[in-house]
Amino acid sequence: MTRNEPGFIKELRIDGMDAVSTRHALERLREEFPGLSESRIRAALIAEWEAYTGGVPLVVPSEVVSGAREVLGGGKVIHLARLVDADR
Repeated sequence: MTRNEPGFIKELRIDGMDAVSTRHALERLREEFPGLSESRIRAALIAEWEAYTGGVPLVVPSEVVSGAREVLGGGKVIHLARLVDADR
């Protein structure tokens, strides 16, 4: 979906909170701070998101809910310690 299409949403209100897409936030910040690299802007945005939310997503894509439903319904168990060890 592009900005010119009728269904494109840049900003919305969810659970009483104003929100923008990550893409739109990055675009706005790049326009505001043209001298900074995209990676610096992205790092600042993610750091602020983590500080504000405590790392808990405010919204999740519907596909994530579907995936969780598969995991929960299929009796699969995710062991976080194994995932962490696998990254080492």
